Amino acid sequence: MRIAYFEPHHLGDCLDLFLGHYNNEAFGCQFDPQKATAYLEELANTPRFIGFLLFGADDGLVGMAFCHERTWWPYDELHIDEFIISPSHQKKGYGSKLLKFMQKYAKERELAGVTLVTNTLPLARFYQKNEFHEHDVFFMYKGL
Repeated sequence: MRIAYFEPHHLGDCLDLFLGHYNNEAFGCQFDPQKATAYLEELANTPRFIGFLLFGADDGLVGMAFCHERTWWPYDELHIDEFIISPSHQKKGYGSKLLKFMQKYAKERELAGVTLVTNTLPLARFYQKNEFHEHDVFFMYKGL
């Protein structure tokens, strides 16, 4: 297993991982490749973007995190926009290893911490297991 930083030539592999993650029964999404490509490119063009890629020994790309550093008081923070581990590699420690690498990155840059928003309980439990805790912030949504 190795971790690398995102480069534009990785976009195709990230797209495959993204589509495999979301276009299934668990999430019930039906991203078409063009829309998913636009979404990932938009994230990659965010100011202060940083992408982390996790490669399995012989499996190619098995995980990715699209993030950006953002300004906050008193120190900036690393915000996770997308965090995906391929379904066949989940519950094997891959996600935790990628998160630890990202935390090391943030610490080396003297960032205040790592933030994210999730809307599924299993993912919330994964982050709690990795020592993330709830904070007094509410994500509000109203479908139209």
